[in-house]
Amino acid sequence: MEYRGIEYTVVRDDHGNWQWAVSLGNPETIKSGHAKSKGAAVIKVWAAIDRTRRKAISRPIIPDVSGNEALP
Repeated sequence: MEYRGIEYTVVRDDHGNWQWAVSLGNPETIKSGHAKSKGAAVIKVWAAIDRTRRKAISRPIIPDVSGNEALP
């Protein structure tokens, strides 16, 4: 399956639970988990993807406080 251009998997195990896994970040790390229903597993993996994307977008911008910045 795919969400926001990122591939992930959701499978049912032998006990009837749903397992999910996705590879995220740079360097890539595998995030995984489990849920009681397929819908809950999909929501959890989507949340993991969105969390990682928010962290990548909201990296702090460090201002130039040296006093050497050029004025317009």
